[in-house]
Amino acid sequence: TMKNQISAKSIRENEKIENALKFKYLRSIFPNFKKMKLIFPILDKIPILLPFFWGYRVIRLVLFRRDRIEKSIRNINSIDVNTISEYDKHMKMVGIDIYNGRETK
Repeated sequence: TMKNQISAKSIRENEKIENALKFKYLRSIFPNFKKMKLIFPILDKIPILLPFFWGYRVIRLVLFRRDRIEKSIRNINSIDVNTISEYDKHMKMVGIDIYNGRETK
């Protein structure tokens, strides 16, 4: 589900659940370089354009895809420390290492 996807991403990108919640909006607005390269392949050749494409992406979403913004905000708002903790607990119970081998603090 979208809730699980956001929980997993929050855990993978931040080592502490509390930090994941702080960055959940920031990551949705400004995806990491790897994801931006998938959206805009030109970044492979000219990575310095990353800030320009972040701006372009925000403007495009605001002008043409407001429904996606509203859906994302609803999904992001539904995530809290409890949701992420439960997801992490379930992944550990079935033997899935959500941290991809990184040490947790």
